[in-house]
Amino acid sequence: MCGSSFGRMMNLLWICQGFEETFALGALVRRRGFESAFRSDGVNFISVILRRRSFALLELLSVQGRRTADGSVLGDEIRSCDAIVIEGLATAVACIRRVRTTFSGPIHVDVCDSWIQLSSVGLGSGSTVRAVVVRRLKLLAAKAALKFVSNLADSVSYISKRDLSADEDYISPAVARFVIPNGAPIFEFTGKGKWNPIGPLVVVGDWAYPPNRQMLQETIRWYMQCLTQKDMSGLNIVGPNLVDDIQVHESINVIGWVDDITTAYSGVSAALAFVSSGAGVKNKVLEPLSFGIPVIATNEAMNGIDCDDSMVLEYRENLAVSEVDAWLAGVSKYGARAFIAPSWQQNLGPLLSHLERHK
Repeated sequence: MCGSSFGRMMNLLWICQGFEETFALGALVRRRGFESAFRSDGVNFISVILRRRSFALLELLSVQGRRTADGSVLGDEIRSCDAIVIEGLATAVACIRRVRTTFSGPIHVDVCDSWIQLSSVGLGSGSTVRAVVVRRLKLLAAKAALKFVSNLADSVSYISKRDLSADEDYISPAVARFVIPNGAPIFEFTGKGKWNPIGPLVVVGDWAYPPNRQMLQETIRWYMQCLTQKDMSGLNIVGPNLVDDIQVHESINVIGWVDDITTAYSGVSAALAFVSSGAGVKNKVLEPLSFGIPVIATNEAMNGIDCDDSMVLEYRENLAVSEVDAWLAGVSKYGARAFIAPSWQQNLGPLLSHLERHK
């Protein structure tokens, strides 16, 4: 344990940006995982939330670097800590120069997802003139931000090896690199009934995120195609910021936001993750697998998750209902097995040791 193995308690300052609870679900899961691991290891965890701008041309410029969410000026907290972790590249762009002029100890930036890969997501996707221009602008900004931040940071981390590899050419050679996958969910499964091999399907996401919207469109297209082959047990759509123009059917249940994400997987037969673009490790895959819920997913969605192959069915556009039924019958016959992911403490162990050595 970091707090007990290296002498006195370490004071760690966590600098992040403000999110509404119904936005950026993946970022909030990762934030809570880091905090739980730090606190469990005896670290004195202090968080400072920076304000977001009401408008920014690029996401990398969306955070204000001086004022915190409560209106105070970032400064006093910096001088009283032993190590600093900055959540996300956009937050680091906003504040790392100010932090470095005030603080001589270790500064770590959890970049998380590859910003080089993210340049082709959302408005940067496609082959239109607008998409090409936006993609180039986002790519140039990402390269500049990575070089700027890594010249001032002591270490960086990514959620998967693939994400780190995509950005690595633009990171200072002097910076220590860590791959920190998301750990096992920090809450226990509270849903009643758990896995039901003949229950409805479920798709979960923050529908404000462009790759998730694309995933939902493909999910509904495939589901409606399945209805032409046989009656289905239903499709549950879970998550905030759902658009109004989705195709609906009497067997599609639009649930929206849930306070306890574990209830989204209660009594379902499989979770769907038809992801075709983006970066990072998908909680929409890690969570259900950790609860013993089978997943139908693309190879893209499985990035960074090394789980039991029998619990995952690879998705393709012409996947037939009969194949899904046969797969679920096989899972039922041999028993659904929960994916035992490493804990957040295990995944963060090397970083905690690094921060302790350099504080």
